[in-house]
Amino acid sequence: MFLYSCFFLLNLFFSFKYLLDTRFHREDWRGFVSYAERNSVPNQKVLFVADSQMEGIRYYARKVNFSGGVSGFNGSEDESG
Repeated sequence: MFLYSCFFLLNLFFSFKYLLDTRFHREDWRGFVSYAERNSVPNQKVLFVADSQMEGIRYYARKVNFSGGVSGFNGSEDESG
């Protein structure tokens, strides 16, 4: 029983350390949106290839028009052929 209690307490401690320590935060949507708003040109769009991470951006966005989920884009800008 003592071993289970130790395991539970260690798990609890390291879980809170991981969740509350800012060194482990990988996505700073507020910072990204703030950067994009400071450096954007009027009527400019910020484009994402996939729409999978738009929730964090939509939550913080106020001034910049963010667009995601581009379909049919192959990335090629070659117009010669």
